[in-house]
Amino acid sequence: MGNHKLPKDFFFGAAMSGPQTEGAWQDYGKLPNLWDLWSNLKITDFYNLVGSYGGNDFTRRRDEDLAIFKDLGLDSVRTSIQWSRLMDANGQLNPQGAQYYHELFAAFKRAGIVPFVNLYHFDMPAYLFARGGWENREVIEAYANYAAAAFQEFGHEVDYWFTFNEPIVEPQQRFTNAVWCPFHHDFAEARRVQYGITLAHALAVQNFRSAQAAGRDRPEHTTASS
Repeated sequence: MGNHKLPKDFFFGAAMSGPQTEGAWQDYGKLPNLWDLWSNLKITDFYNLVGSYGGNDFTRRRDEDLAIFKDLGLDSVRTSIQWSRLMDANGQLNPQGAQYYHELFAAFKRAGIVPFVNLYHFDMPAYLFARGGWENREVIEAYANYAAAAFQEFGHEVDYWFTFNEPIVEPQQRFTNAVWCPFHHDFAEARRVQYGITLAHALAVQNFRSAQAAGRDRPEHTTASS
């Protein structure tokens, strides 16, 4: 076999998420989210009983893990910001959470890895889920506010954004198949949730474009799913 080269503009990477990898689930001012709720409710649903508590311990092993990524030849990695870590219960930026992610993106830069950043990996803050989740327009607006805060805070550090990870999966798994917390088997509810996610995505993209136009930050790319 001959030698093969990837195109110059090809991103060779891997993917992870905040709730699956970060651990530190009660640190840096983080609020409980749906992953934490599910972990507390039924830890046996998680492989090797590893829920959101430890994740992959990425918070403590960050630099070590990034070095491994680089050694593998990766030039990009997709991760996510946890809504419940970045924002407080009043919908304001949590300074500890913001600093957490500033340090994360600085570590990516030192390692020579481009971060692709997702804003939602099935990890709604628990207090917002208790208010109706994606079926409540106020929660949808809260997500749009969170997205705007992320674009403004990290726009000079992040060029590539995703609004949602696999946006059809949450309605299907939580409310159609009922295999994810809260285990509701209700197709009509699933469709309402899907509508809410779609609307939240649209509002987030609107805020993304407004951030670009205002020149407050320079996010270059966004998409609905990763």
